Amino acid sequence: MANDQEFFLGLAAKGKDTWNKWRRADIDRRVTFAGIDFSEAPKDQIDFRGSNLATIADFSECKWRGGLPEDHAVFVPGMAFFAGAKLGAWAKFTCADFGSWADFTGANFGPSSDFDGAIFGDFASFRAAYFGAGPRFCGGSLRLCQL
Repeated sequence: MANDQEFFLGLAAKGKDTWNKWRRADIDRRVTFAGIDFSEAPKDQIDFRGSNLATIADFSECKWRGGLPEDHAVFVPGMAFFAGAKLGAWAKFTCADFGSWADFTGANFGPSSDFDGAIFGDFASFRAAYFGAGPRFCGGSLRLCQL
């Protein structure tokens, strides 16, 4: 799993265009970032906005520090920024800590997305996000902000 995570982190750090090109060639591969601390450099520079994470993307127990941007469409280092991302079926964010701000604006989740036990700090935006059947938000903390 560690080798897979290093591969995925390296690919994600190159940006959405590189990530999405790889994803088109390997659409069924399970992606795992489980347990990664995105609040620390250099991982705090990874912006998932517009990325095609496809089926079974695991962000369980990941950590971000958040940070409210002045312009809500701009990435801030350490922020969970998934605006416009395609997360597909079984996106897993169980026990993730999103810090002070997380942006899922326009994200597309397939069925069975799981946010059980996730901690959202001050704000989270799911404006215009699509959820397939059965999203779970149990046992965590969530305060939604629509901008």
